[in-house]
Order: sequence, then structure tokens, then C-alpha cells
Amino acid sequence: MKKTIVLLTTIIVLVVFTKAQAPQGLNYQAVAYNAGGTPLVNQAISVRLSILDGSATGTTVYQETQNPTTDNTGLFSIVIGNGVVVAGTFAAINWGNGSKWLKTEIDITGGTSYLVMGTSQFLSVPYALYAEKSGSSTSSFQVPDGFETSTPIVILGLSNYTVPAGKNLYFSSAETGITIDGVRLVAGISAIGPSFSKCFVGISANSVVNVEDTTRIGFLVDKKFEWKTFNLANSSFTVPVGKKFVIVSQCYYIAYMTNPPTTASCRFTLNGVPFRGSLDNIVLNEGDVLSTIGCPVLPELNININGYLKDK
Repeated sequence: MKKTIVLLTTIIVLVVFTKAQAPQGLNYQAVAYNAGGTPLVNQAISVRLSILDGSATGTTVYQETQNPTTDNTGLFSIVIGNGVVVAGTFAAINWGNGSKWLKTEIDITGGTSYLVMGTSQFLSVPYALYAEKSGSSTSSFQVPDGFETSTPIVILGLSNYTVPAGKNLYFSSAETGITIDGVRLVAGISAIGPSFSKCFVGISANSVVNVEDTTRIGFLVDKKFEWKTFNLANSSFTVPVGKKFVIVSQCYYIAYMTNPPTTASCRFTLNGVPFRGSLDNIVLNEGDVLSTIGCPVLPELNININGYLKDK
């Protein structure tokens, strides 16, 4: 049997969310292709889904099988939690204890000769399920929109994704190859090696996100604030009239081909006054000017600031 390719689109969506009770199921959509890149249309297939604890090779805390039929585009839709249970109990998954991973297997003949399609980590989602166990679904400094309308989503590596109108997109840790409207947050792989930092990231509606290498899980919420990401290495940012700017994270990216750049002299300035240190969780006022001095003028150096604008 030829190896089947599953192309993940906008997948893993919470069925419903209410403060009273979180859903015990996650919508999952995918498009099935054969090895030649042709969609498997109107075909009965078998899918086995496992939720793993701790790592991509961790203990299976829940496993189920389902037998969907693809439509005339190769798309199939299922609800994780509503299949034939093989191991564990979906409602008993402790989403707040350690990382969780989703392993997807498929048999295009509808049998049980499953092929592994991939394993992806849940990053800070599903929030509704975690909130039900923790007793809290309130907003935070990093997620000012709140978690009440959270919709987990998977973005396929090596692809672009446009954040829907009226939504903000969040990644709990942008640690590999992410670009927002042309601003590269963190490194992929360079000839010698990248240097990067993990950082919490919020992304505004209509922004184009590129995931360079690894399929990533984030979550959408109803938009209340405008997020902004910019490279501060060799430029400046002025807080617009009538606004405050809340800096949530700074993401360094240094990738070089020959000699490492020197950043020891690189400093921030606020309204012309130099300082050192982290910018995380800083609130700037209307008219404040944030800039850098002493940074090497290199295209490989990015000091990316991520935060949101709010009314003054």
C-alpha cells in the first residue's frame, strides 16, 4: 500500500464552549491525499487518534478509532472523543498536567493497517477543557482577550495562514521559524546555527503567518485588542496618539553564515534614555518612543517586539 499523506488544514476546533461546562470533544478536519498528491475523494478510511502525555513518544492517555468517509475534495471531519475508545477516557484527560501530544494514524482502505501520519504538540490548548478542571477561564496579562472563545487550531509547516477577521491568534511559545507579516520572530536552521529565544506571541486579525518548518498548534479568540509585532534592531517605534502599548514579549533571532555578530553594545532607549534589560510586561504611553542604539547593522539580527495596543 502506498504511503498516504494527510494534509492538515484548519483543524482541532472546540465543538462549543460555555462557562458552565466545557465540551468533551474536539472537532478534527483533514484532507487525505495519496502518495501522488491526489485527494482521496468519497472514500471510506480508518483513523486512529492517540493523545500522548509528556512527549511525542509519551504514554498514551487516550486512544480511539473512527471510520469517516471523505467528501469530493478529500476532506473528512470527525470529533475526537466521539470515536470507538481503545484506551483511556477522554473526560479524564488532565490537560493542565504536563504537555499533551496528538498522534494521527490512517488506513486508506478502511481497515486496521494504520500508517503514522505525524505527532503534534498541544501548546496551551484546549483552554476550555483545562478551564473546566481548573475552575478558571479568565483573561490574563498575556491574553487580554480572555479564553472564553478559544478555538485550537493547527497550522501546517511550510505554509502561510491568514488570521480570520475578528480574531486574534496566540502561540504559547514561538520557538521555531515563525514570520508575521514579513517580520521573522525566531530562527529556522542556518548554515552554522541559529540563536533564538522562546516567546509568547499574539497576532492580530488579517495578519499573514508563515510557519517555516514545524507544524504548530495555536488558538484563536475573539479580537478585543490590536496586536503588533515589529523588528526593533535598527529602527524605532512610537506609541500612536490615544493609545498605550503593552509589550508582552521580545523575541531575539540571530542567524549567521560566517561570523557571529557582536551584540554586547546593543541597548534599548526609551524617549532617548538608554537602558538595558528585558522589555517583557512593560506598558508604554502615548507618544513614547522605543528604539535601540549600538546594535550591529546586520540583516541576521532581529530584536522583535510583540504586544498589543489599547485605548489610553
